[in-house]
Amino acid sequence: MKKHLLKILFFSIVICTSLSIALHYHQKLEKREENVFVELTTSRVLDSRKIDPYTIQTRESGKESRFNSVTIKEDLTAKTISTTWISNIHKIDPYIIQTHEPAKEDRFDPTVANGYVGYRVYGETIYKNGLYNGREGNSHRARIPGTLPYVVKSSSTFETNGKVYKLGSDNLYLLNMKLGFFSEKYSFIDENTNENNVLCSISQNFYAHKVLTRLLITEIIINFNSKGSVVLPLNVRSGNESQDIKFNYFNRKNFEASNAIAVCGNTLVPEQEDGKLLPVCYCSTDVPKNISLEGEVGEKYSFTFITSISDSLDEAKDFYILGLKLSNNGTLFSSHCNEWLKTWEYGSLLIKSGNITQMHSTVSGLYYLLSAFPPLSSAKHPYEFFGVSPGGLTNGGKDQDYLGHVFWDQDFWMLPALLPLFPEAVKHGIEYRVARLWAAKEKALNLGFRGAMYPWESAYTGLDVCPGISYVKYEQHVTGDLIHILRQYVYLTGDWDFLFQKIPDSRNNEKFVTPWDVIYETSVFWLSRTQWSEKYNAFVIDNVMGPDEYHSPVNNSAFTNEVALQNMDFAIQVADKYDLPLPEREHFKKVIEDMLIPYDDELDYHPEFTGYNHTTDRVKQADAIMLGFPLMSNNNSIISRKNDLTIYGNTTVSDGPAMTWSMFSINWNSMGEHSKADNYFLHQYNNIQLPYQIWSEEPSGNGAVNFLTGIGGYLQSILYGYLGLRIYSDNIVLNPRIPPGLDSKSVTSLHVIGLKFNCAVLDVIVQKTHFDIALKGFRNNKQCTVLLISNGSSHELSNIGDKYSLSLTICKIMMK
Repeated sequence: MKKHLLKILFFSIVICTSLSIALHYHQKLEKREENVFVELTTSRVLDSRKIDPYTIQTRESGKESRFNSVTIKEDLTAKTISTTWISNIHKIDPYIIQTHEPAKEDRFDPTVANGYVGYRVYGETIYKNGLYNGREGNSHRARIPGTLPYVVKSSSTFETNGKVYKLGSDNLYLLNMKLGFFSEKYSFIDENTNENNVLCSISQNFYAHKVLTRLLITEIIINFNSKGSVVLPLNVRSGNESQDIKFNYFNRKNFEASNAIAVCGNTLVPEQEDGKLLPVCYCSTDVPKNISLEGEVGEKYSFTFITSISDSLDEAKDFYILGLKLSNNGTLFSSHCNEWLKTWEYGSLLIKSGNITQMHSTVSGLYYLLSAFPPLSSAKHPYEFFGVSPGGLTNGGKDQDYLGHVFWDQDFWMLPALLPLFPEAVKHGIEYRVARLWAAKEKALNLGFRGAMYPWESAYTGLDVCPGISYVKYEQHVTGDLIHILRQYVYLTGDWDFLFQKIPDSRNNEKFVTPWDVIYETSVFWLSRTQWSEKYNAFVIDNVMGPDEYHSPVNNSAFTNEVALQNMDFAIQVADKYDLPLPEREHFKKVIEDMLIPYDDELDYHPEFTGYNHTTDRVKQADAIMLGFPLMSNNNSIISRKNDLTIYGNTTVSDGPAMTWSMFSINWNSMGEHSKADNYFLHQYNNIQLPYQIWSEEPSGNGAVNFLTGIGGYLQSILYGYLGLRIYSDNIVLNPRIPPGLDSKSVTSLHVIGLKFNCAVLDVIVQKTHFDIALKGFRNNKQCTVLLISNGSSHELSNIGDKYSLSLTICKIMMK
């Protein structure tokens, strides 16, 4: 014991005086099995009487006060991280991607994010939710230089105890999506005996904390297999000085974590004239040049490096200090992992297949999408959410990945993919739009219209920051796309009260707006966009750009006209339900009844716009085919839908954006044309870049990454295609079948865990000949009875655990 204490004292002196290392905890541990990749605590995660990751101490007027003080739920405090979720690296696990080879390009490296901050592993840049720099069309995500260290791997050798050790060739990269972290592991081996004599193994873990969302963390763990010493050089990949933020470095005095750097700054250019510069602060562990260690057999050393990012220095410090305390008591990592476990328990989607890539694709798609949205526990440490861009939170710098702006991609592609499992995430996305109604009204006014016209590209303020003037003027369907997902959210959840929830105006927090305000103002916008045409004997909308951006401006985009009339129809439905005044009700009704949806009598299909020529006009992406799904237009017979799919299947370019093929697959599935649906479904896998399942906008790897729009389309093709989910005002319908397998590997089952409908939570497992529906639980503290109707018979699910099996046929689900 005395020898061990002297060793710790010597080690501490060396670290503190020579290296200024951030050693947050050090302890001697038993030698662990080599196939367990990460050491996890087996004690209770947290005791609510001790340090609470859901509670922050803040400074107000020099005093400490409770901030968001809550009682931890018992299921969290009592839960340990079961080692069954830590996969043996020799086994196949749909939640764990492991490889010995790095990504072929840096842009395809894995990402870690939590909805507030994120970065690409091995990258030089951190991005923060809502932090943009640049005026109007020059707006883009503001770059925060990287702060977290990496162990530098080189050909250097170490001599200890008369033996020379070198870097081994056993690198293992692991993305653990179940627990939400990325890891890299390698060894130093005896130069003479190659892989047989290991001095020590090194693990580096990277994660964005799922509860303490201001924190980004790197953990470096060294396990000694032999007695000896090692020197590990560290490098912070920060790149060049930020061109977006002017930083000031503060004195470390009066900061409890004396080994941390405290930095604050502001963006350089506001989004609008007379707009404000956006603040950002971070506290980050000061990183030494290297770690020098001496170890005995079986000893383990752990180093934790923390970066805390916020709008204010006080909050950044508070989160940093709490992270430090949790690290010291060994619960920083476990509290993060438990939150991911809760997330997967709350909702998950899995294809069980003989092809591990296919199994990974579904899990990784949901993992990357969820990483861009606030976590389930976000109410504990709330922050203003600024939406999700096509490349997510980890991409979108200057001239990259759509600049980090929010498009229709969020409302029409990502949110519908999350809605059945994570309606709370959908609500966050809608609230971002509602809070910026003022900006949509301002845009409509500037262009000579009434009501609210939502921007094609949005960032901090909600004003249009699109750099292309034609998109700003003509791509108006985003306004109706927002109402489409709002209507679907209300129908599925039964949360009609949300339509009247008061949401702070983003420009003036003393004012409030509601989703109903958005429904009404957008309907008025569409009314002001329509005009009566004697030529067509119908209402028309001229000078627009539909989803197919190859053609603009056009008249009577079939897609745009349909979302417009559905927008107005929903306004009437809500007004009737709640007896609300609707001054132009009769005008709305007439426009809805007589809106022109282009139709070719001879070919029995829907031209994309008036004047469209299917023999010469190429199409960029899914457009008119979406009259079938997701719009479910009333102006659409089965025959014309098949003709739409056939004609546009021939005219849509093969290298278009990834999400296109999901709509072809879903719509062919609904037609019973399973072979065609399967071909389009499998086509989507061309956009997945291995090994980390990063999606590219184009199959060649070009375009935006990690393309959450394509991920959203892919997940929709499973939920609305192979599960056959359809959402109506008072019921949902399932029409399931098994998806096709990759590389002739058959799919055995499709698992949809935590499907939310009204007050019920359902598990649905689809197999080759039948599917099971089980009542998993209830939502919002309400108990209800689920009624299943299929083939003329009905069955009730009333108690948790109730289950019913059906053949592969249509099943209508209602609340009794």
